[in-house]
Amino acid sequence: MLSLNCPTINQPNTARSLIPLLFYYATLDLRHFLWNEELPTLLFRQIITHNSRLFLVYRIIMPYLLMLTLLKNNFLLDMHKKVLKHYLVQDHRFLDVFVVLLATAVAKARTLKDRIPGCQFLALITSKENTYFERSFAALNVSEEDRIAIPNEECTDDFIELMRDVAERGYLGEILSVLVVCEWSYFIWGERVLPKTSRLDFTCYEWVDLHSGKSFGEVIEYLRGMLDEEGKIMSKHQREKCHQTFLRTVQLEKYFFDSCYKK
Repeated sequence: MLSLNCPTINQPNTARSLIPLLFYYATLDLRHFLWNEELPTLLFRQIITHNSRLFLVYRIIMPYLLMLTLLKNNFLLDMHKKVLKHYLVQDHRFLDVFVVLLATAVAKARTLKDRIPGCQFLALITSKENTYFERSFAALNVSEEDRIAIPNEECTDDFIELMRDVAERGYLGEILSVLVVCEWSYFIWGERVLPKTSRLDFTCYEWVDLHSGKSFGEVIEYLRGMLDEEGKIMSKHQREKCHQTFLRTVQLEKYFFDSCYKK
């Protein structure tokens, strides 16, 4: 288990108060990181109890994402083609429900200004990203029959269920909690592996390119900004729901990459 003897946060209501905690986790040797099931809630409560704005919640994602980055780091750089095939098949299973989730966020956004970036991101997902999957399946000799025959991992089913449930019944803040975890984790990973990504195989570098760079960074800022604004007007009950949704999404991100590496 990871020791939680981390610096105490003692400057409430300031971003500066998060620096000791984030720095502590950023400097851990994450190659020896052992998953602690209590860590999400402990980190959440450590920050929330010292900040009146609950929606500094997403800021605790950073130590998490450093851990997830470890799991994803080099994932597409030196992995066996068999593992990559399995990863892409499972990841593509999320695409339809992810589109529904993102479209729901657009529909529930409060202004046209808030909807436009979401619509633009939705267009990217349903064009360039979907096309990447189709081209990669062809390059990796994954037939339509193969894609149908390969069963879902348990965590894939759980992720689909979470996204569908939040899209159908969730508050806008809950929807954004899922989107922020999913997209920010990939952005942290993409930026980290971009400099050493091979340009010899598009199945590697195009996936990295889709999740790095200025444009994708602006998407992350958009989602985080929306989440901040929702945090200002939420009830205690809504905030607790977002808390639980956030923690569940991070847990599923980890389980998803665990399942891919086991193949």
